[in-house]
Amino acid sequence: MNILYLSCLQSAGAMSKSGGLTDQQALRFNIKTKLLHFTKSCSKGLKKQSMAGNIVGSNIANVFLVWMQGEADSRELELAENYDKNFDRFYRSLQKDLGVVDLPLIIGEVNPPLKTHRYRETVRTLQVKMAQKYANAVLVGTDDLAKLEDELHYTAGAELILGERFFEAYMQLMRHSH
Repeated sequence: MNILYLSCLQSAGAMSKSGGLTDQQALRFNIKTKLLHFTKSCSKGLKKQSMAGNIVGSNIANVFLVWMQGEADSRELELAENYDKNFDRFYRSLQKDLGVVDLPLIIGEVNPPLKTHRYRETVRTLQVKMAQKYANAVLVGTDDLAKLEDELHYTAGAELILGERFFEAYMQLMRHSH
């Protein structure tokens, strides 16, 4: 099985200064733009050739979103309280642009340090509600994963475990959708 990883983050601050967007708007725009570009690139590539015989044809068989974001939102009350609304706009827009109704969604539970992310529990509560709200969503726990000294980022070993959990969540969603 081929696994493809795409990192969609870059400085939202730089985009907001040049484009008149808030940091949060710039970040959402940047993520969505890169996701759409990546998906279109993959589709074109699949039309030209199969990938090691595993995927043949002109369509991507399964499109899903792994969402591991919210740490920045957990620093400010207004962002934390609007986390689900902001995500919903992004998610609905992405579904429309991709043409995928009930886009499968895997949500990684945020787990930043409380001393610097005072509204962490607000975001986490909304993540639980989001996983319940969307028909095709799973929340992946992170509380037991080891972190680096900054208490924000995971160790390499923990990232591997998180990747395995995301894969298991994906398999769970695929079993329920067929």
